[in-house]
Amino acid sequence: MNRLNASPYSAVEKQGMIIAGLNNLHSCGPVFDGVNFDGDDALAIIESGKANYVDILGGFNRDEFHYYYDFCDMKKMDDTTLVNLFGKYAHYAKRTLERQVPEGDDRKMIDVVSKYLYGNATIQLFDAYAKAGRGNRLYLYRLDWDKMPMRAHHGIDSAFVMGDDKEWPGVETYEGFEELSATILGAWKTFIKDAYPQAPGMPEWPVYTADDKRLMRFDTTVEVIDAPKVDLDPDIPHQIFAL
Repeated sequence: MNRLNASPYSAVEKQGMIIAGLNNLHSCGPVFDGVNFDGDDALAIIESGKANYVDILGGFNRDEFHYYYDFCDMKKMDDTTLVNLFGKYAHYAKRTLERQVPEGDDRKMIDVVSKYLYGNATIQLFDAYAKAGRGNRLYLYRLDWDKMPMRAHHGIDSAFVMGDDKEWPGVETYEGFEELSATILGAWKTFIKDAYPQAPGMPEWPVYTADDKRLMRFDTTVEVIDAPKVDLDPDIPHQIFAL
């Protein structure tokens, strides 16, 4: 907080770009922009034992980028879009996408960018807390629900947590929504109350540790699976990209 208070307004304003609009989409977490964090400082602080350590329930949606891909004219992945997404690492990201995504393969593009901007970032954050070993309990999840055309896209998890369709009208009409919403909402409530997420019919949620990297997968079925491995381009030094 002291570091934030001492930062120039321009630096704070730059941080706000993350949530300021769709054309300023960046990955979740601290921004390594050379002003607020250099290199992997944020993760290093967590790993060192000098951060704040509380029980955490967090995760990501498998198809996060689908929302932006469809509604924000990002299908071309031109140079401007790449800079908006990946900042000064845009040229490395472009090479990665060219290597991993066949031309015209929309699903693969969504999968790769979703993983880079959300999946990797979330898992590496959990890894940093687990490595610190300060005793705070970590519960990781991934939402895979794909009944809607955009599948488990960015923000759809809020509909399940809130149990209504105010943000995403019509989501409740899809098969399985009410049942999965009840499970997710129940788990969130027990975590808030007892620091342990649990709901009727749901398997026991394992604590994420350095030696046991499992998550709760929410779909038409709810199950515990191994967390995906972080797969990064070796030329991109962090999982979270600079503005």
